[in-house]
Amino acid sequence: VKKTFGDAGSKVVIEEFLTGTEVSIHVLTDGQTLIPLPTVRDHKAAYDGDVGPLLDQLKKAKSK
Repeated sequence: VKKTFGDAGSKVVIEEFLTGTEVSIHVLTDGQTLIPLPTVRDHKAAYDGDVGPLLDQLKKAKSK
């Protein structure tokens, strides 16, 4: 097999598919104290590279 991209692709990562809502949690810290910020929902683009409509918008349009 010709390795056009060198060692890229030598390792394969298999991840478990999880369903549900993805959220982001952020905190402010000085190294000792944590101050949580409000939780936010993560909206993904339909295609790789953050291209296309947001998936949440597609779900809403489909349900109408």
